[in-house]
Amino acid sequence: MTITVTEQNDGGQVRAQVGDTLELHLAENATTGYRWEPDNLDTHLFELEEATANYPSGVVGSGGDAQFRIKVLAAGSATLRLKYWRRWEGESGVLKRFSVKIDAS
Repeated sequence: MTITVTEQNDGGQVRAQVGDTLELHLAENATTGYRWEPDNLDTHLFELEEATANYPSGVVGSGGDAQFRIKVLAAGSATLRLKYWRRWEGESGVLKRFSVKIDAS
């Protein structure tokens, strides 16, 4: 099953089953240099299958969203964290963070 996770889930909790796919959608605007990226992904429980961006208007300066497909590999609980940052600025370039607790059985 595919479970959609959005900014409304920030700070919350999601239940999943082993084999489910989490599909994250987070607003971003890459033209500002800021991009979403997983932060400390627990590779015992999750596998990042795909990371893409969708900018439907194609107009320079317009926003879109980052999309991540993450497969649940094992039962357990972990917090899935992402950061919206300018990679070249290091941790000081983090503008905001996203987290959601995943309980998988």
